[in-house]
Amino acid sequence: MSIDVRGLLGSPGDQRELELVVPVAPFEAPDGPVGFEPARVRLVFTATPGGILARATVDSQADVACSRCLTRFAETLHGELEHMFAVRSAPAPEGPPRGSHTRGKVPLEPEENDIDAGEDSPETSPIIDGHIDIRPLVADVLSLSLSMKPLCRPDCKGLCPVCGRNLNEGKCTCAVEVIDPRLAGLGSMLGPVPDSQAGEPADKLKEKDQRGRSKT
Repeated sequence: MSIDVRGLLGSPGDQRELELVVPVAPFEAPDGPVGFEPARVRLVFTATPGGILARATVDSQADVACSRCLTRFAETLHGELEHMFAVRSAPAPEGPPRGSHTRGKVPLEPEENDIDAGEDSPETSPIIDGHIDIRPLVADVLSLSLSMKPLCRPDCKGLCPVCGRNLNEGKCTCAVEVIDPRLAGLGSMLGPVPDSQAGEPADKLKEKDQRGRSKT
């Protein structure tokens, strides 16, 4: 979306407020593309001696998958941006032909703070033909606002690790054995339980073990 800012250039201190709806291209995430609703952008431009300072708030929604139950839902996103758009300086004229001399004039070295020097900086973008494009900035703000592990709701129960049922929709009949992770290593040391003892309650197994010890 190209915005005409020629009326602000050359008038440091002047401001312009805009409210825009900006289409946002899908974000290529590791798990696949993430689609966004058109962003609502409240924008304030402030003219400076070197260009235009843009400040904005950005609101949108993203179509994401819950990190626990994998259900897709709309995640509400909010972000802010502050970015400098610089006037692109005119190209320097070519110097005199080699071997010629210009009396009374010394070639000027380029200014350290010349706008072109910062054109490729991530903190500044160029103003091209008096216009500004804010779409890349809006897309960056929204992609950074995405949750690392989105949840469809704070108390999401996730999926059953046995049958895969969504536990938010109801309980399943699967028996899930919860092992204390601090004792998980003991299972590999003791080895598998004999088939003859599989499924027996722990108190009966303990009683059999005590009988075996008393016989010895």
